[in-house]
Amino acid sequence: MIAKQTKIILLLGLLLSGLISMLIWNKQKTSWHDSFQNKAHVMNLAILSKLELNEKVLGSLIGLFRSSKFVSRDEFAIFTESIIENQKFIHALEWIPKVPHAERLEYEKRAKLDGFDDFQISERSTSGELIKAKIREVYYPVYYVHPLERNKLALGFDLSSNPIRAETLKRSMDTGSVESSSSINLAQKDKSGPGFLIFYPHYRGNEVPKTLSKRREMFEGFALGVYLIEELIKDVTQGKMVPGLNLVIYENSLIDEKNRLYGNLIEDQEMELSFPISVSGRTWYLVWQADTEFNGGVSLNFPMVASGGFFVLMFLLAMIFEMNLVKTKAIEQEVRIRTAELKRANKDLEQFASIASHDLKAPLRGIGHLSHWIKEDLGENFPAEVGNHLARLDESVKSMDALINGILEYSKAGKSSIETKIVNVESLVKKTLGLIDINNDVELVVKTSLPNFQTDSVKLSQIISNLISNAIKHNTNSDKKLLISSRKIGGFYEFRIEDNGPGIDPKYHEKIFQMFQTLQGESKIENTGIGLPIVKKLVEEVNGSIRVEAVKEGGTAFVFLWPVNIEEAE
Repeated sequence: MIAKQTKIILLLGLLLSGLISMLIWNKQKTSWHDSFQNKAHVMNLAILSKLELNEKVLGSLIGLFRSSKFVSRDEFAIFTESIIENQKFIHALEWIPKVPHAERLEYEKRAKLDGFDDFQISERSTSGELIKAKIREVYYPVYYVHPLERNKLALGFDLSSNPIRAETLKRSMDTGSVESSSSINLAQKDKSGPGFLIFYPHYRGNEVPKTLSKRREMFEGFALGVYLIEELIKDVTQGKMVPGLNLVIYENSLIDEKNRLYGNLIEDQEMELSFPISVSGRTWYLVWQADTEFNGGVSLNFPMVASGGFFVLMFLLAMIFEMNLVKTKAIEQEVRIRTAELKRANKDLEQFASIASHDLKAPLRGIGHLSHWIKEDLGENFPAEVGNHLARLDESVKSMDALINGILEYSKAGKSSIETKIVNVESLVKKTLGLIDINNDVELVVKTSLPNFQTDSVKLSQIISNLISNAIKHNTNSDKKLLISSRKIGGFYEFRIEDNGPGIDPKYHEKIFQMFQTLQGESKIENTGIGLPIVKKLVEEVNGSIRVEAVKEGGTAFVFLWPVNIEEAE
């Protein structure tokens, strides 16, 4: 039969295993979401930084035109070649001059002199063919372009002939700001797809005029960047996109198929984040998605293994607890048996001590009577030596009687039940002094206030009486002094009973608490050797302790710990 406690441990192990599995699963999922968010943010920053770089590139191109009154086609090609070589995501860099109708033929003639025999300012017909541009007040043709080979079809094309391009270039010219066009379909020699243009306006005087009229008057042309969105994203994400990560870009902030610039939404996505970004005055809406392939997904294997391992650990713990419980029950049963046997043995020992003391005292009394009768028979005329022998015989009888009484008292020490009552220790000390038969007065000094508390008055009185009696009885000084103090240490009172007697050699500090051990010599301590063992026994039965300390000025101090709450100590 499994113990109730073991069942609780197993149930707790099962619940904690489930909780651990859930916590690990949630932790993994949170970590997975965090890694997706971090990756999306990093990629966003990379795209933004690439777009900012585009503006700086166009700004450097404007710097070329500002630094010279005339920039040749070759100078433009050399300057832009170094840029595109390092920034391959740029599909084309172009110079778009403002060409009034009166200067149209001159611009076309100059381009032909540069080697472009078929150059003309053109536009697309309704059927999509390039034709000669209609007469307009102003033209904005692609005059310089690099790389030329893949962008020849764009050379001479009038951007103002296309409504989308015309809208953007007019806004850029009038505001003096860098502007990007809305999505346009680029059809070049080798690549096609959704793209966009970035217009960087250039004015005479190298500064943007403050008024609209001045901006229109001083305007000279645009540095234009042409970008295929797919090439831009591929350049940004090269080596950074991971399996399971998907990007879709929309123009403006509306997720609509008509506005889609890049990518396709996935249906079985697990996570999705959207970010609006500014692209030279326009808003793109980036939608990042992730499916179960991203970073390997979230696996149940580790949570299951971890929770299973924990449950196995709890199961082993439960089995160990069960075995210990069985063992403990067996030990408890054994303790109960041994305790009952010990009680019987103590009872038998107590009975034996009583019987033995009775049986031993009977012949002692007989010896005492016999000694008394001998004295009576001899009368007063007997040798002094016989008198000494009879006196020694009486002393031996008395010592033997005291020893038997001591043994009986020791066997009964601590056996009585607890009888607690309020004890005023200072009154107890004074009462004890009054009961002790002494020849000389004793000076009592209470160094600290003594406690007034509820405890076993009989046992505490027995201890204090014994210690005070010893301190006085063995003090050979004419001016006997007794110093008593106490202090509280944790759950105990520490009592100190100090005398100004001859003191006890430290080598006997342990010996005096042993049965039948008495000190001879200078100390003249002669007794049954049972009093202090009884004191030690009574103190230790309530988990207290007793020790002897030498006093610097001479004398001995007995220090013992007595519990504040006697019932808890028992």
